[in-house]
Amino acid sequence: EAVKLYEDQKPDVLITDFNMPQKTGVEAIREILSAHPTAKIILCSGTFDLPEMMDEFVGHTVVTVSKPFSPHSLAHALEAIAKGQSTEICSF
Repeated sequence: EAVKLYEDQKPDVLITDFNMPQKTGVEAIREILSAHPTAKIILCSGTFDLPEMMDEFVGHTVVTVSKPFSPHSLAHALEAIAKGQSTEICSF
């Protein structure tokens, strides 16, 4: 559903979670980036080893935020996205 919503709405920034009903956030990101390599994505999660799983997104604007996160953390993630930072791990 996240992939379809992205296709339908083409948001400036996609915020998604790692745990989703039909596929993981990483799987959805992989699918979105294959069709939209300039997509800007924030992945939220507290359940996996971020650096290891995010290595494949180097060169893309994908920022991770560890849960639980504050509005301040989300603001930092959005700032990183605005600067075009790739695969930054935001744990604020």
